[in-house]
Amino acid sequence: MEYTKTMEKNEKKLARLDYIDCVRGIAIFLVVFAHIAERYMKFDSYPEYYSLYELVYKITYAFHMPLLMMISGYVYCYVFFSEKRVREVKLKNHVLDLGILYFLMSFLAFFSKIIFSNDVLEPISFDSILYIFIKPIGHLWYLHVLIVLYFINIYLVKLTNVYKSTVFIVAFVLLCMFSDFVPRDTMIASLLARIMKYELYFYIGIVMKEEPEHFLLRKSLIYLYFIASVITLYFAMAQTERPDNQRFIHVIMAVGLSLGIIYFCKWYSIGNVGVFRKLGLISLEIYLLHQYLITLLRLLLSRICSNGIISLFLNVTITLVLIAALVKTIKHYGIRDYIFKPYSSICNVLRRKQRICR
Repeated sequence: MEYTKTMEKNEKKLARLDYIDCVRGIAIFLVVFAHIAERYMKFDSYPEYYSLYELVYKITYAFHMPLLMMISGYVYCYVFFSEKRVREVKLKNHVLDLGILYFLMSFLAFFSKIIFSNDVLEPISFDSILYIFIKPIGHLWYLHVLIVLYFINIYLVKLTNVYKSTVFIVAFVLLCMFSDFVPRDTMIASLLARIMKYELYFYIGIVMKEEPEHFLLRKSLIYLYFIASVITLYFAMAQTERPDNQRFIHVIMAVGLSLGIIYFCKWYSIGNVGVFRKLGLISLEIYLLHQYLITLLRLLLSRICSNGIISLFLNVTITLVLIAALVKTIKHYGIRDYIFKPYSSICNVLRRKQRICR
């Protein structure tokens, strides 16, 4: 009996992780899809498909980063906290891993943007590398903001309960809405605006983990909220600007769409969908590397493929497959952690050496 109960607990834990990995996979797929559509649209790769790329761009940009931030908050709380107590060593190692990755990838992004200056969305100057402490290069803003949110939310996790969570969520909704009014004329102000914008979604992920009863709504209410968000997105797309530029509408819509995806994965065991789960397991690697591949593939496919739809899906597929193959290869040779978890890997090696010496 004791053994059976233990097995049941382990199975439940595994199922929960599976659906979270699946959501991460969906989120990172949307990120890649959005960035590819954006490049095809802005570089006018296939003019006849411009309206299609614009549609994909508007839909995905409405909620792909809120979804990624929400699930990042959940994973942050799940991995680095136990009964609202922070696992200090584990969190410190992870933050240092992210920090080292951020600086290494910043140099890679800097040199790639200089080399491919005619084929990047945001050209940079030679002095950009000097300001990476406060001004991230390109897509690396996510790592930059994530590290800051890790520090901010150490204290918020400890304060989380049903009442305080409600107060914090309302406060963060207001901060998110007012983030557009923060002048972006300085690097610090730009960073502050991003933190104000994404703290809401990150904190909702924390509350989903720490106070699940906060979101124990009837399935019918989640369905209604999700459907209402889809309808809102439909009407928002009729506007000339991106839905996420209409802040109040965007907040309500992004939360509804993200919660809908997360709970659908949970309720219907979508975690068993192997493709998304596998993408979720390498989501960090995909996020860090996809920008370089999609740029090269856009240049190549625009020359050899005349159909814009086929080119779009080939770009997505090849990018994800190549990154998955690369991660599998470096894992096979035992160097994956040394690349993507450098500080933790070095610490583990030193610990093993100390044990041998003893």
